[in-house]
Amino acid sequence: EVCGGTSITALTSEFISARDNPDIKAILFDHDSPGGIATSINAFSNLVYDSRGSKPIYSYVDGTCASADFWIASASDKLIIDETARLGSVGTVTGVPKKDADEYYVEITNSLSPYKRPDLSNEDHYKEIVRYLDEMTDVFYSSLARNFGVEKKHVIENFGKGGLKVGENAVIAKMATRTGSFDSCIEEILKSVDSSK
Repeated sequence: EVCGGTSITALTSEFISARDNPDIKAILFDHDSPGGIATSINAFSNLVYDSRGSKPIYSYVDGTCASADFWIASASDKLIIDETARLGSVGTVTGVPKKDADEYYVEITNSLSPYKRPDLSNEDHYKEIVRYLDEMTDVFYSSLARNFGVEKKHVIENFGKGGLKVGENAVIAKMATRTGSFDSCIEEILKSVDSSK
């Protein structure tokens, strides 16, 4: 929020208010974010997806729409992107402190919860971290597949495997509706609102 972004709590409140206001005829998200934490992203994406049909819901990307931000954008009716827009970074990542990062601080974990403070030098601990990241990513992939109307296998094979796709290549991969300018996006929204009168 300090850097000009918004919190999911505020975004949820503003979205519901706009969706339920009969004077607002369409909703447009303007995306430019490298992503963020996964907390509440799935729930908000589901809210946007479940609101399809209430009024036109568009997303536009001129810069970067990655990771958690891409998850949100995918839930719109249409995702229009600039020819230089970057989409993707599909996946999850976590940070684990190094055991020797602070020689004056010692953590002791109970014997029944060895994964609570994983030791990256232990192969079983490392695999446990990858396992839960895979579980979270599976939810992400499934949501993208539903939102774009493609098979999950298509998302896994064509959405960049954690990398980014630019402009028309993102459209070809079915990660976006079409390329276009912000003005052309506004024009399309206005036409859809006029045709629904």
